[in-house]
Amino acid sequence: MDSGSKAYLTFRVAHKNLAIEACHVRAVLPMEGLTLYPGIGPAVLGLASLSGQFFPVLDLRAKLDLLQGSGGRDPRIVVIVVRDHLAGFIADRVASVHTYHARHLRNGSLFGIGRPKRLLRMESIVNEQDLASFCLIR
Repeated sequence: MDSGSKAYLTFRVAHKNLAIEACHVRAVLPMEGLTLYPGIGPAVLGLASLSGQFFPVLDLRAKLDLLQGSGGRDPRIVVIVVRDHLAGFIADRVASVHTYHARHLRNGSLFGIGRPKRLLRMESIVNEQDLASFCLIR
């Protein structure tokens, strides 16, 4: 990859095309790995495990104020790393990893391959309050 390009994981949540930088993604897991724990936190659905390390799984619909729904046909847990902490969120469908050049990024969205995708910053997925609550979950 040249210096003006980055890899992004593209996915859908609540009929929205979204993307995050692939460098933050540790794994994509099947939903069977999720253990629901209602009431654990305002946007935390439950816990999952990767290589024996438990981490919270967030409700991205709630975090981004998107329509609540039943999810997609092939939902997955996307595992990300934020400040040395694992966290996850549910994607209705994970598309793939694509390389985009800087010229493809305009107004917070990626253009150039398929439909435009809203680029999510890590802070919109996991904020300081979430990180503090993760320490309590461990």
